[in-house]
Amino acid sequence: MAKDLLKIAVSANSSSDATFIRFRQQAVNTYNGFDDASKLKGFSGAPQLYTHSTDNRELSINTLATSQETVIVPLSFELDASGEAVMSFEYLETFEPEVDVYLEDLLTDQMINIRETGHYTFSHEVENDPLRFNLHFMGVAAVQDLQASENHFKVWTNENQLYILPTDKLTEGLLQIELFDLSGRLIQSVDKQIQKPMILSIPDYKGIMLVRIQNEKLVQTQKIFIR
Repeated sequence: MAKDLLKIAVSANSSSDATFIRFRQQAVNTYNGFDDASKLKGFSGAPQLYTHSTDNRELSINTLATSQETVIVPLSFELDASGEAVMSFEYLETFEPEVDVYLEDLLTDQMINIRETGHYTFSHEVENDPLRFNLHFMGVAAVQDLQASENHFKVWTNENQLYILPTDKLTEGLLQIELFDLSGRLIQSVDKQIQKPMILSIPDYKGIMLVRIQNEKLVQTQKIFIR
């Protein structure tokens, strides 16, 4: 079995489809005909599941570069019939145990830890936007790049959303989350109960921002870049 490989399968309307994401140290995130495979759509009435490269190619096999940062992969689902669909995930054991993998349902605003569940059941309507999901891979690093971290949170962004994932040691309590620009001006401050993960909408802002997360026992400050 290859290392750092995820199979995503979906069953709906008495049929199924699957797509694959894998990580390799020397890979590129744009389409590469050697490492990637374009999506070929199946017959009418069958579900269609595929990811997108960074240059927006539809792929059935998507090979990405390893990274210590969180990698977000857009995942599309199409079906010309309404009904229930079940998505399942295989080969998670090929990732290092510290690599968190979440499925984000953009339609329902849910974040699903697929290591814990292994599957996700959702309702589909024909008029739904195909680009309904994101997959978040947190720290699929090459072995020589792995470093012990004392951070209490993983922090990353996607468009105007800020994601904060506490470590397993932090299970409950109230956090203060503050956003600053580089001049030190406070842009946003909220108090949130610990969840896994926490999602915060970012004000209309572009560029580098500082995130400070704290409670009575700990504080963590991290730079983020908002495109």
